[in-house]
Amino acid sequence: MLLYRVVPEPYAGDLSGKGAQLFGGRWNPKGRAAVYTADNASQALLEFLPHFPGTCTPPNLMLVGIEAPDSLSIQTITEERLLADWNSLPPSASTVELGKKWLLDGLAAALRVPSVMLPYGKAWNLVLNPEHSEYVGVRVVEVVPLPVDPRLVDKMRR
Repeated sequence: MLLYRVVPEPYAGDLSGKGAQLFGGRWNPKGRAAVYTADNASQALLEFLPHFPGTCTPPNLMLVGIEAPDSLSIQTITEERLLADWNSLPPSASTVELGKKWLLDGLAAALRVPSVMLPYGKAWNLVLNPEHSEYVGVRVVEVVPLPVDPRLVDKMRR
């Protein structure tokens, strides 16, 4: 299975989940490592852009291709299982708690979650647990520069 991330260049080879561990995210609390990925490159970019301040141009971005075994265990959370605030900003305690439970249970190496950017089951993200035993099969297979079209950045500034 091929997954993707968009990250600034210094983090292109990092699959440790350290950034999510330091800052927390929608599906993990601070203190718990997680690696956020998308199932296609355009979705990875769509997920990255809102996290970057619209007042400046994104840094040297890299598109990272990640190979995970097809046999990777995946738990899916559908929108029907989520509370109404699941897509709020900042992330709601309900989604962070769901992710925390998944990480602590250790039953699956990946958590398949709906995209906030393109909801209604139209796009999905996979959050990976770097502490799961199956994670040893996850590796970076491609890193390429990702120039961001200025029209996207201009839209973010408005």
